[in-house]
Amino acid sequence: MDREELTRLLADTVEAVFVFLHQRYAFFSSVFRDYGLNYHQYGALMLIYLEGRVSEGQLARLLFLNPSTVSRMVYALEKGGWVNCFRDERDRRKVWVSLTSEGERRLDSIKRKQAEYLAEQVDALGPEERERMYQLASAVNRDLRTLISLYEKEGRSSEEGDGD
Repeated sequence: MDREELTRLLADTVEAVFVFLHQRYAFFSSVFRDYGLNYHQYGALMLIYLEGRVSEGQLARLLFLNPSTVSRMVYALEKGGWVNCFRDERDRRKVWVSLTSEGERRLDSIKRKQAEYLAEQVDALGPEERERMYQLASAVNRDLRTLISLYEKEGRSSEEGDGD
């Protein structure tokens, strides 16, 4: 497969994943609502989970949101027991955010519900298609994690440009 074919295939795959998830938006939204969250709050929690801790400024850049919007969102998440906030020792203007143990537990529960739902969707396929989906999902997951690792080794992390 040449580069152009790969590029077309990846573009088609990104589109298919988007459409698949968009069609099921109501389910995902209902799960977030069950936990008192909206999509942006869920996105923030996932980023905090993936990073371990982030500053409010980083979170604003990663979510493409206004810093004051993120500050209000973080306050609501803290009030709801999802996150802990603490000021930076060297720069008291900087606020760091991390998940609470309860926030981690609830986020794991959300991810489990999402995975169970997606597994139910795959159940609609025949046995051979399900096995192929399993093999492909395993390979894509493995290869994406390899690309993520390479990206991080190159020094491209979410902390780039963290000037706050």
